[in-house]
Amino acid sequence: RTDLRLWLERNLRPLFAGQTQIDIATRLSNTGAITVERGKIETDSLSLTASGTYDAKGNNSLSAALNSKKGTIPLNWPLDDGMLAAQVSNITLSLTGAAQATALDARAEVESLSVPQGKFGKLALKATSQAFDLSNQTGVIDTALTVGQMQWNDANLARALQAPLTVKAPIALAKDQISAKPLTIESPAVGGTID
Repeated sequence: RTDLRLWLERNLRPLFAGQTQIDIATRLSNTGAITVERGKIETDSLSLTASGTYDAKGNNSLSAALNSKKGTIPLNWPLDDGMLAAQVSNITLSLTGAAQATALDARAEVESLSVPQGKFGKLALKATSQAFDLSNQTGVIDTALTVGQMQWNDANLARALQAPLTVKAPIALAKDQISAKPLTIESPAVGGTID
């Protein structure tokens, strides 16, 4: 019997402590489409499910979800100047429709996040598109990040950016560039739009 954690990056091994159940069946078509017929990974701390089809040339019906079984999922990752530590509540993703105009919906809820710059709580990230071109990886994705709690280590940032904070930006992906304009910031201390 092989311990799955031996094959994982060191910081991900705690997520697979205890018993891990894997039930995955996929099918690859001659056009490159991937269909997940059965997709489930369960550990003592998390549940990852996926189903449907991803097809960069045809129709899509893919959905995936990562959920905690014990409140939140602890994620720790080393950075150049310290450590990232997060408590993730859930992550979801869906892709539906034709490849040239796919409806995309990705969401994540994070209970807490700690980085060298400070500590943050009650974070929610949403990224959506009504017509993203999977074939060419181009289109506009509307993004919104909300932060309910903030504790900056830098006094200047603490004065300028206060909770609750909302940042919105349409991210435009083209063949040779990525842009995020206009950027809208809503906060008790500062607010406005940056073009």
